Amino acid sequence: MPDFVKQYEELEECFEKEVKRDRDKCKDTVYVPPFIRPSCQADYIFIAMEPSLTTKWAGSTPKRKGGEAAVNKGYRSFMPGSLGVCILHYCAKKYLCTEGQTYYITDMSKGAMPVKRAKHGRKERWEGWFPLLEKELKLVAREDATVFAIGRDVADFLTQKRVQGKFDYKPVYLLHHSDRNTRARKEFVAGRKPEFKEFKRNVTEKDLKDFASALLSEAGTEWAITKSKKRLERQKLSDSRKMLIFCYKNTFEGCKRNKQLK
Repeated sequence: MPDFVKQYEELEECFEKEVKRDRDKCKDTVYVPPFIRPSCQADYIFIAMEPSLTTKWAGSTPKRKGGEAAVNKGYRSFMPGSLGVCILHYCAKKYLCTEGQTYYITDMSKGAMPVKRAKHGRKERWEGWFPLLEKELKLVAREDATVFAIGRDVADFLTQKRVQGKFDYKPVYLLHHSDRNTRARKEFVAGRKPEFKEFKRNVTEKDLKDFASALLSEAGTEWAITKSKKRLERQKLSDSRKMLIFCYKNTFEGCKRNKQLK
């Protein structure tokens, strides 16, 4: 077994122990591994908040028992079962990584819990998880890796850690893929309307869903593939979601240019 893989498995054991500590405050907390497990150091790292324990994957009444059952069947964090998550993977592959480069998506805390409960004590919880995040990046991130903070809360937290001298990377803020952020997408596109108009003609729902299907076939179990595809079938590539792709495209290509100039 390659040394890197063994070290990551040992790190996952630490994640599970930390989730058990989170469970002291929220009994319905479930450890959710990443959809794409790393096999080597990555060029780009994405850090989100925490997985959400929802009816979309954890059963009609999202509780620990249902969540753990889904994880045992193959559910994973950032599995492309929604167009928002699919768009993140799609853009990372298409607009960010060049041949031979890889990306890795993780969360500040790895315990999925009900959305309303996750809001309480989030900063305190992240403080508890931060030493493990440092270990995770030391193993998974290349020395010159670019770190994207998904959402303003994560960006602010990591920026503060950097100011304190406790975080080695300068986090790049990335708009969250949630459909609740439609206003921010429109604001981004507002000054680039002619460019966006041309861009959106070449983005199709079929391309995205074909991409998600291929990605799921590479890393998903039969249960996860079936469940994710059923969810994706019900979703449409709206103009707002095309705006999200456009936002990510511009952000990622800008980061690549800046990296080449260094």
